Amino acid sequence: MTFGDSNSFVERARCWISRAALVVATILLAIGIGLTEWHQSGSVAVLETACAILLAVPILNAIAAVLEEIGRRDWPFVGAGLLVLSLVAYSVLEKVR
Repeated sequence: MTFGDSNSFVERARCWISRAALVVATILLAIGIGLTEWHQSGSVAVLETACAILLAVPILNAIAAVLEEIGRRDWPFVGAGLLVLSLVAYSVLEKVR
């Protein structure tokens, strides 16, 4: 799946969200490492949050790719993207149970 026009709303939103998530995750990782070094409580929660943000970015990119492909009416790629997203959702739901 490729991303189309860099001026499209979906592409601009995807780039902005990805950059913001990377900045937030980096800050949280630094804070979590600092808390760990100073033996403070809450360090694990901060590090888990940072990792969750980093794991969410590719999922958001896959959603953006599906939206772009819907706009192009490229149905085989929409189907492939939805299959990937459904497999990720299944994996998450199985892990939660």
